[in-house]
Amino acid sequence: MRLLRFGMENFRCFREAVEVSFVATSQQDEPAHRMASAHAPNGVLPVLGVYGANAAGKTSVITALHVLRSFVERSFAWTPEQRIVWTPWAMRTGAGAAHTQLDLDFELGGVRYHYGFRFDARAFHEEWLYRWPDARRQVVFERNDAAEPAWRFGPSLRGDKARLAKATRSNALFLSTAAHNNHEELGAVYRAIVGGVHEALPIELNGFPVFFEDAPILDPARHEQFMRVLRALDLGCVDYEPVAMSLDPAMSLPQLAEVFQPDALEQVRSALTAQRKLYRIVLHREGPDGARWHLPSDMESSGTNVLLQRVNDLMQLTEGVIAVDELETSLHPDVCAAIIDLFTSGRSNERGVQLLFTTHSRSLMEHLRRDEVLLVEKDADGVATLTCAADYKDLRARDSLERAYASGRVGAVPLLLDLDLALGA
Repeated sequence: MRLLRFGMENFRCFREAVEVSFVATSQQDEPAHRMASAHAPNGVLPVLGVYGANAAGKTSVITALHVLRSFVERSFAWTPEQRIVWTPWAMRTGAGAAHTQLDLDFELGGVRYHYGFRFDARAFHEEWLYRWPDARRQVVFERNDAAEPAWRFGPSLRGDKARLAKATRSNALFLSTAAHNNHEELGAVYRAIVGGVHEALPIELNGFPVFFEDAPILDPARHEQFMRVLRALDLGCVDYEPVAMSLDPAMSLPQLAEVFQPDALEQVRSALTAQRKLYRIVLHREGPDGARWHLPSDMESSGTNVLLQRVNDLMQLTEGVIAVDELETSLHPDVCAAIIDLFTSGRSNERGVQLLFTTHSRSLMEHLRRDEVLLVEKDADGVATLTCAADYKDLRARDSLERAYASGRVGAVPLLLDLDLALGA
């Protein structure tokens, strides 16, 4: 699956419809690498960086994509009375509040698909899937509880559509229901979205990361590949070793909390219940005399632990897009730049994996094209907007995007007051 774009409307701080597009413009910027596509004349971008002040709405961009994927994957398994997690703009949950819309376009097997839905806390009120096997759009299905009839199916869609429509609850997506009932074509679309949108694990600065037995960093066949990456990122180790962790299934939550990062606690407890093995990574270093030594995992720096987790997240990918919130957390800007360069190089990114990330690091702009930089701003009413740096017509390729951003020419920077005055008596 290759992501072309996704959009949101009435979602968190975004009241109006906004679009996050991986479709490249015709601008001749560096880095020049783009993925060829019949549905994007100038190619598809491998990277998008989202910039903005604190609380501007950057994380909401990442969250929208994660929510779309999560609903597709899980709505079939919800109970009939379960309410949908709904976060409209400014929490407008009263009477007459508009529905939220999430949608995306992606390429699968050379065919473009457009999928989306509208919902509130009670139900999915609309859902649709279109495809372009050639220049003309084909309707795969449409669902609209305000229309008569409520369901419309394209002639190319095979299978027992009426039965699947009847089996779809108001709080479940038809795509999810069809996939769980082994519908061949819709199952392929379901797997493209669920398997193609990857969520990076949240970063905690306390504790060390733990890895389940299927983590790429634990695969012996990929050990040397990981070592090349760790050496290239100047982690200062000559080798690493996975060490199995022995934990008592009877350990209480406070006891587990002393060992693991907060975001990993539930995963750890689930792993203990299912008797899945957990591992930590021990880094081997070498002294001047050639003798090797290592630190206990809980004594490694936050930056080292974050980097181990980031490298594992990024190197598990074979297709699709990974969304990372605050890429620079506890990492040196040069390390972040090296990670971006992995994606923007046709040699290192032969599979065409895509990266969507948020950041405050201005220096990373020098590693991005203008159409790879998205700027989020929030107005006085709390409404967030999203603008691509390529839309600024007076910003030439020869200009420094970093300087333009720092000077406020392209917005999305905090408007700071004089702190001396703010703190004065």
